[in-house]
Amino acid sequence: MVARAFRLECVPRRPETGSGQCQQWLIVDPSRPREDENFCLGVEDHLPRKIQFERASYEYYYWNVPIEIAVPFIDAPPAPVPGG
Repeated sequence: MVARAFRLECVPRRPETGSGQCQQWLIVDPSRPREDENFCLGVEDHLPRKIQFERASYEYYYWNVPIEIAVPFIDAPPAPVPGG
């Protein structure tokens, strides 16, 4: 694996995402000048909101939302133990 040298550039505009405003940053790689890679961090909480590469885009939302997982009810006899 070869390490890539790159720099980050802050973009003046702050786009609105589904979970609020974010600060956009460009990933500038001198060896690949035409590729559009950037990410957006939430202005209030600094969590990643969107990451965009040339061929893929990922959007993150609902950070730290409590979830509830119900224990399933199983109404069946226990399976026999092999060899027992």
